[in-house]
Amino acid sequence: MALGERGGDKAESRYCGIETDFNDDMPHVLDFNLSSAGFDFVIAPLMDPAYRPSLVQKGSLGSVVLPFAGSDLVLSPSQWSSHVVGTNC
Repeated sequence: MALGERGGDKAESRYCGIETDFNDDMPHVLDFNLSSAGFDFVIAPLMDPAYRPSLVQKGSLGSVVLPFAGSDLVLSPSQWSSHVVGTNC
């Protein structure tokens, strides 16, 4: 909920977010920070800082670079677009 929509606030809408560390459990991060802490969005790295693109997985089709981002399936597209601001570090 935008800060401007909170009870008694008649000013223009304002939003408040919080920056978090990388976490594989983005649904929990959103639930805790949006519901419990009252923030409107989170700023979080979308890539695990420990990921190294030089690490490859050998398969029957040759070398494949491992994926580096969390699955888009853990949140709905509307949650990603309205509640998460991604960073690269």
